[in-house]
Amino acid sequence: MNKRESNYDLLRVICAIAVIFIHVANWFLQASFKINYQNYGFVFEGSLLATVILDTLPRFAVQCFVMLSGAFLLGNKRNSDFKFFYSRSFRNIGVTTIIFSMGYTIYAIAKNVIKYGITSSGGGYEFLIPLLHLVLGLPARPMWFMFMLLGLYLMTPVLLVLEERIKPVNLFGKITWLFLLVSVVSYWSRPYDFAVGWDVGLQTEFLSLFMAGFSIRRWAKCIGRSNMKGVLLIASGLLTEMLLAILRYKEMMAGKSFTGMRQPFDWLAFEGLSPFVILSAVLIFCGFSLLEIHVDFSGLSSLTFLIYLFHIGVWNIISGLSIHLKIYPPQTAVVIPVCVVLVFVFSLLAARIYRWLWNNVEKKFGISDKLCRLLRFV
Repeated sequence: MNKRESNYDLLRVICAIAVIFIHVANWFLQASFKINYQNYGFVFEGSLLATVILDTLPRFAVQCFVMLSGAFLLGNKRNSDFKFFYSRSFRNIGVTTIIFSMGYTIYAIAKNVIKYGITSSGGGYEFLIPLLHLVLGLPARPMWFMFMLLGLYLMTPVLLVLEERIKPVNLFGKITWLFLLVSVVSYWSRPYDFAVGWDVGLQTEFLSLFMAGFSIRRWAKCIGRSNMKGVLLIASGLLTEMLLAILRYKEMMAGKSFTGMRQPFDWLAFEGLSPFVILSAVLIFCGFSLLEIHVDFSGLSSLTFLIYLFHIGVWNIISGLSIHLKIYPPQTAVVIPVCVVLVFVFSLLAARIYRWLWNNVEKKFGISDKLCRLLRFV
C-alpha cells in the first residue's frame, strides 16, 4: 500500500473549499451590479472589493485539482495497462459522474416543469432543455470539470505508453512546460467560452496542466521537502491572485467590467488557463509539493470528489431559497464565508451518506462490475 502524502491530501481539501468560495463569491459578485437585477432580484450591497477578492483568491483550485490528478495517475506505471486503468477509473469516477449527471438533469427538468409547465405559452418544451445540457456535458454548469477530467483519464494510458517508448525525449520533462505555454496562449487568445463539457480543445489545453502536476511532484522529490520554501511559494501564488483581484476591482470601478465574459488577450482574465491564474496555481502546487505535513487528512481528502459534486446542488438550493425568501445580508465579510461553511458542511454530510449508501448497494448488486462487463472493461 502506497504511503499517503499528507501535503497533497491537505491541498485537495483546500481546493474543495476554494471551489465553493468561487461559486458562492461569484454569485454575490454578479448580484452586485444592477445590470443583473433581473436574474437575482436584488443588488448586493456588500463591499465590492472584498467580494472581488473572495471571488479571485481561490481561482487556483480547479487547476490544482487537475495537477493533483496528473501527479498521481501519471506517477503509477501500472496505469499504462489500458484495460486495468479504464476499468478502475470507470468504477471510481465514471459511475458516480453518470449518477450525478442524471440526478442534476432530473432536478433541472423538474424545476422547468414547475416554472413553465409541460409547454410554455409559445408552445415550446423548455422542460426538455436539461436533456440537451446533459448531451453537451453540462447537466449542471460546474459539471464541465468532470467531463473534461474524463477526457484526461482517457489519455493517461496513452501518455504513459508514449513516455515509455520515447524515453530519450522525456515527454514529462521540458516538453510539458512548452506544451503548457502553448496551451495558455491558446486559451488566453480565444474570445469565447467553451460550449460543451467534453470540448476536445479544452481537454487538450488542460492536458498540459495534467502533465505539469506529475513533473512538479517528481521535481519536489528530487530537491527534497522544505516547509520554508513551500510557504514562500504558496504565499507568492496567493499574492499573484491578490494582485489580479485588485486590478479587477479597479477595472470594475472604472466601469469596464461587469460580467465574466472572456475577452481575447485580457490580462485580467481569471478562469481556466489565463496567465495570472496559471502562474498562481503552479506556484501554489509547487509550494504544497515541498511541504512536510504530519497531520492525516486522508479521510476528508477521500471525500473531496463527492463534495465537489454535491456542492453544486447544495448551493443551488441555498441561493434559490435566499432569492425566494428575500434574504440578502449586506456584509460581504460575513455572508460569503458563512454561505461557504454551510455549503461545505451540508456537502460533506451528503458525501458521507452517499458513500455509505453506495457501498451497501454496490456490495449487494455489484453495479460497477456489471457496467464494466457491459462495456468490456474486464
